Amino acid sequence: MVGKHAVEAATQYGSIRRSRDFGDRGLSGVEVTVIGRELTGSETYMRQKLTATEVLIDVTQRSDPTRPLIPNERIGHLPSHAVVCDLVVDPYVLQSDPPTERSLEGIPRGDLDPFKFLPNDPAWTKTIPASIPSKHRRATATCSSRPGVHPKEYTARYGELLLPCSTA
Repeated sequence: MVGKHAVEAATQYGSIRRSRDFGDRGLSGVEVTVIGRELTGSETYMRQKLTATEVLIDVTQRSDPTRPLIPNERIGHLPSHAVVCDLVVDPYVLQSDPPTERSLEGIPRGDLDPFKFLPNDPAWTKTIPASIPSKHRRATATCSSRPGVHPKEYTARYGELLLPCSTA
């Protein structure tokens, strides 16, 4: 369901009001592409898609958490101004059997402070094991604080934190 809501929000610039406002100003709509996990294995296909991607949102529920869906080398195909929004926020758990890797290899795992990372951020590698490639970086919003005990309050706070990212 997270993916469905992410797609709906993306097609409306994050809000219906903003979508209407942009339409009233004659701005064109947004193209949203959803890629099934089976396609992520194709280097040629992914290079074509990633070079034209400005916002990459990860909402995957993987069947194999031992392998990233998008290796760090492919993150390098994104334009330098691209933004990664990680809604999965699965951890790196390399000491487990089998080990767990993040679906987007080499991106940090944030929380409510910090939740956004620029490519040159010294905190970038604090949550990434040294054995994980992280050379290719893009501005990233990621937060492991999921709605739990007080889902309404947590969701509202997370929305407040992400709002400046959506209005830039």
